[in-house]
Amino acid sequence: MSGRFGRTPLLRRLAGGRVNLPANLNLSRPCLRGLLCCRSRRGPGARSRLCYTAAGEGQRHEEQCPQSFHAFQFTCPDRGRKRIAERGTMLGMARGTPTQLPVPAARARRGYFECRYGQLHVHHAMPRGGGFEEGTPLLCLHDLPGSGRVFTRLLPLAGEDRSVYAPDLPGFGESDGPTVRPTMADYAAAIGDFLDSMRLRTVAVLGLRGGVVPATELALTRPSQVSRVILVSVPLLSEAARQAARSQAPASPDGPFGSGEAARWLLEAASHYPLRERLARLTQRLLVLRPRDELYEATGRVREVLPAARLTELQQSATEALAHAPQRIAEAAREFLRG
Repeated sequence: MSGRFGRTPLLRRLAGGRVNLPANLNLSRPCLRGLLCCRSRRGPGARSRLCYTAAGEGQRHEEQCPQSFHAFQFTCPDRGRKRIAERGTMLGMARGTPTQLPVPAARARRGYFECRYGQLHVHHAMPRGGGFEEGTPLLCLHDLPGSGRVFTRLLPLAGEDRSVYAPDLPGFGESDGPTVRPTMADYAAAIGDFLDSMRLRTVAVLGLRGGVVPATELALTRPSQVSRVILVSVPLLSEAARQAARSQAPASPDGPFGSGEAARWLLEAASHYPLRERLARLTQRLLVLRPRDELYEATGRVREVLPAARLTELQQSATEALAHAPQRIAEAAREFLRG
């Protein structure tokens, strides 16, 4: 008997009882392996496979096997491919172009802080990222009467690279006022309480119109803490205008910005403040913004007192500039504080 089961199929011989199982199974191992498809050793240029099938009574024939011949398919291992797979394959990826995200603008917030007269309401803005690259903080003092709300559109612009604070002066806005008549030095000291609570070692001060008075007093009483001064529309009146202003009692500031006797006390203190004499004693670097308003001539007189002051013209009034073109003031302040 050869490597085949003779000329009769295995199942027929089993049915007839004519199969010697040990002998036939030993002789038919190659034929049993033919029930599976295996890949022959591939020589150079060889593409065919040797397939052993049960069809045709297990006859050996060579044919081109399809890619998926049977659900169970065994192939001889490709040793070269296996060695590469064991080492791993690193595929290069194309580099993407880095995307530079826009720097977010600062957001304005509000808060309350303690001072000698109670709570001080403060509008403030600071860079979103914060960090150690932040510039010198800027303190903005509003007009009289008025509120720190006037700087609402300026705060996000000026706060892109530094912290900016705009308090409601005592007795105005939502800040508590004094219970006894104070002097301008007392009002400056109340602002100083806020600076101390924030632990600000160095600040720049911006005064708007009537806010020039407390800004000047703060710079004089704290020369080591106030590094630079920015004045917008300075009420440096002539002597005749000052006398006329003193003879008139300040109007009652009742309204959205301030009310009561505490607000009127601040207006009286500002009208009696010797602004020319106090400005002459400033030692900090000074920037004067000169808008086109009723204080245009008065603002120009600062050069008579401080010839070294830097003077910048604005084509709008201070109120219009803060409401419609705050970037002009923010850019001028940023350039001055960086220089």
